[in-house]
Amino acid sequence: MEVRAWRVPGLTRLKFTENQFTERNKKSLIIIEEMFNKSRKLKKDILNILFILSGFYSGGILSAQVQMYNKPLTLPAYGVMEPEIMPDWGEYHYPFTMLDRLTNVKGYKTYNAIYIENEYVKALVLPEIGGRLHGALDKTNGYDFLYNQNVIKPGLVALTGAWISGGIEWNFPIGHRQSGFRDTDWKLVKNPDSTATAWVGEIDRLTGMRWSVGTTIHPGRNWVETKVRLYNCTPYTQRFQYWATSAVRATYDYQAVIPGEIMTGHGKHEYYHWPVNNGKDISYWKNTAPASSYFAVESESDYFGGYSPEEKAGMVHVADHNIVRGKKLWTWGTAPAGRLWEKLLTDGDLPYFEPQAGAYSDNQPSLFWIMPGETKIFSHYWFPSRDIGVFDYANLEGSLNLEIKEGKAIFGWSPTGKNKEAGIIIYQGEKEIFRQKTNADPAHPYKGETTLTPGSDLYQLIMHVVASTGDTLLTFRHKKPENPPLPVPEAPALPADKMVSQDELFLTGDELNRYNEPQHAREYYLEAIRRDPGDIRCNTALGLMSLKAGSFNQAISFFDKAIDRDETSYEAMYYKGLSQLRIDDRKGAEKSLNRSSYSQTWYASAHFELAQLTSLMHRPQIALDHIERSIRGNGDNTQAYDVMALIQYQLGNFEKSYYISQSAINTDPLDHFASAIQFLALSKLKPNGTETERLQKGLLDLTRRESENHIELAIRFARCGNYKEAMNIL
Repeated sequence: MEVRAWRVPGLTRLKFTENQFTERNKKSLIIIEEMFNKSRKLKKDILNILFILSGFYSGGILSAQVQMYNKPLTLPAYGVMEPEIMPDWGEYHYPFTMLDRLTNVKGYKTYNAIYIENEYVKALVLPEIGGRLHGALDKTNGYDFLYNQNVIKPGLVALTGAWISGGIEWNFPIGHRQSGFRDTDWKLVKNPDSTATAWVGEIDRLTGMRWSVGTTIHPGRNWVETKVRLYNCTPYTQRFQYWATSAVRATYDYQAVIPGEIMTGHGKHEYYHWPVNNGKDISYWKNTAPASSYFAVESESDYFGGYSPEEKAGMVHVADHNIVRGKKLWTWGTAPAGRLWEKLLTDGDLPYFEPQAGAYSDNQPSLFWIMPGETKIFSHYWFPSRDIGVFDYANLEGSLNLEIKEGKAIFGWSPTGKNKEAGIIIYQGEKEIFRQKTNADPAHPYKGETTLTPGSDLYQLIMHVVASTGDTLLTFRHKKPENPPLPVPEAPALPADKMVSQDELFLTGDELNRYNEPQHAREYYLEAIRRDPGDIRCNTALGLMSLKAGSFNQAISFFDKAIDRDETSYEAMYYKGLSQLRIDDRKGAEKSLNRSSYSQTWYASAHFELAQLTSLMHRPQIALDHIERSIRGNGDNTQAYDVMALIQYQLGNFEKSYYISQSAINTDPLDHFASAIQFLALSKLKPNGTETERLQKGLLDLTRRESENHIELAIRFARCGNYKEAMNIL
């Protein structure tokens, strides 16, 4: 979209997109410029006029611009020896090599550092260390509200060895993922709404799925938004979990803020009262001696985080708790065995708390299935809190503290943006006892107090923060503790031959399968079909396990048993079609996939596979019909748009191909397939143009010429019969 730039003499250059800039605004600027030329004394009036012009103010033009740039960053770093030539053959490792030979040799290493900042916050992303959000700084007071590790000193924590603490580690489809100390794809994007995003991500080499995280800074806000895309671009259902493992420096009196009264550990085998358990307040870093994990149980709040009284500052995380369910606190503990990790991971820096945020799950390990072509999209936000004490509540407008001390109500608000004449209102029950206007912003939090009558109850107090427009920004009232009894810990599963029902056998097998214990899961599935040879769910599950293992004819026999029991077993029909494809039975595959599309559940996936199959069979018009149906069934599948662009390329509609692929790139900036197709389309439209050269360079910058990225790209072209393009990619 074209960007217009206008300059009023003596004023800041104003930039905005075409859709933000109406003809009315243009005329206003012309009038203002004429006024300015008549008299420089009108500058103050002009600024006021600009401030109230809705087209300007709502677009955030007067806010400080977001800056984004990348430059070299040299850090002290300890060595990691070259990995073994052969990969580790373990179930969580292959095809990765191990990075488990660490050295005590300290030197310096220069990284490609990406910085995004505005007037309030500054974030640092390091694509070469797993795409980690390496740290975040509150510029108003110099507080690192996300732990920025000042030395790269790996410990043996990740699944393949080397791992560092600090910042935020992105974990998908498994925790402490295998590639967390390896290079990732990255791209910088300036968005039409004046935000800026640094995208990082990769194709997971174990499953073929993709993830990407876009670290985004907004004008005039101290949020660090992390936009997440989890994408199953494989034809199979896959297991996954997602956790963002953040870290904060733990001062002695650092206190975690996690709403709720019950915590549990890994696997929900033990439960704890929160924050006081057995007479000890375990929300304080200093009060937990052994290494411990605390997971909030079914939290119904959108916020959590922590606060350091020593620093008079803290970190807040906000997200929709219906999606980002998990709130976890991890600590190495204060015992000597835990404090040892400060020496292993830092050079004299502080210990840390890990406030972790999990999507779709409230525990670890807790994995779910993601459908073929399914994309899960959500955002969560991280921002600082300062000067108000340990916060009691937060949303995207800031954090609040409300307490009683020495007969007074003490309250504070640490805002996330600039507020003029906001109202602070305190109620005691139905009675208003305090009201005041304030101009507060991230650099100038509000703090207030008011005297209470003797014996006043904290649970009667209600705090409201109201915008000058009358809109409520935040409202909070302490909830009385209910002291619920602790749940009964989950018991281990019975052996397969001791289970009573088919349901128990399937569900236990399904859980074990999700938790990557396929051989153990197989015992329960086989016991179920021993009792009932036609069991639909267990035959389908065994068929899919055989298909993924490459036993295609065995897979078909399992799927046929399910279909014989019920001809509407569309999941079995879909996977039978994939199995037939693997043995080159294209006619049979086309029939099975079409039949599976009768189900809305499998409609989009089936038509996506049919589009590729019919494209491979040189029937592009039929392929185009299938891919259009797939997109109607699942509009979030960007790879479906890629396939549509490729089919249009096959038909010679190069301009359509170009714009469809651009649409996919707008949605998913790290989409290699779309970038490759767009380059091919433009090379037909403008064979020798500089724009074509730019796209080719951009594609190679995006893939980093990394062999796995090019192999994945080649497979996607080959699936549609574009073998020449696949070879060129390789």
